[in-house]
Order: sequence, then C-alpha cells, then structure tokens
Amino acid sequence: RWFYDPLVDGAKHDGLITVDRSAGLVIWPAHDGVIRAVRVTDGTLAWSYTEGGSPEGGLTLSNGRLYHLGKAALYCFNAATGALAWSVSRSNPGNPNGTASKPAVRDGVVYWGDDEAIRENQASDFRRRETDRIG
Repeated sequence: RWFYDPLVDGAKHDGLITVDRSAGLVIWPAHDGVIRAVRVTDGTLAWSYTEGGSPEGGLTLSNGRLYHLGKAALYCFNAATGALAWSVSRSNPGNPNGTASKPAVRDGVVYWGDDEAIRENQASDFRRRETDRIG
C-alpha cells in the first residue's frame, strides 16, 4: 500500500481523478495547474504536465488518450507517457466567469464545451469539425 499526499507539492484536487488500468496510473489535474500521474503499484510520479490555472472540465480517458479542458485549450495526451499529442485553443481562454465541460469521446470524436460554444473535434487529431455558438 502507498499514500500520496497532494498537499506536499500543491497537487490539491477536487476529486477529478481518472484511473488508467492498462497503464497502471492514477491521473488528476491539480489546482496548481499541473496534471499528475502516479503509478498504482507504488505511488511514485510517472509523469506531469504543467498547463497553468486550476482544473476546469476534468479528464476523459479513451483508447489510451487523455483529454483535458484547461484554462486555455483542450489538450490530448498519451495517457501512459504524458506526451502531448495535440491541443486546440479555447475561444475565450481563462474566462474567470466561464464554465467548462468534461470532454466526452464517442466514435472517434471528442465533444467539449465552454461558456461560448459546444465543439467537436476528431479524437485522433485537432481538426475542428463544427462549432455551435451558444446564445
């Protein structure tokens, strides 16, 4: 058994934890703007990515890829290694009064939204398929 204290390195979270069983990782976005992945075998840090800003929409795991809607962009990572596969900018990054959704993935398309629009992108790359404006 192991214990990871998120307060030691500023990794406090709001329960937005994702488990990747195939890679053996527990992954979460923290309030210090860093996404962390620890190994389930011993609790050691496997990888981290500094996005900046507190978490917005949470994490979605699909087919070995990890999707995260951050303050400035939608990010797609290799879940096992933490390597950034692609990102696409938000139309209104870091809107302090805005909201963001947890990305959803289905049939090779990632759906995501913020306070301005609902969007869909190819899950394999960042090509935007269409944008539906809100309001």
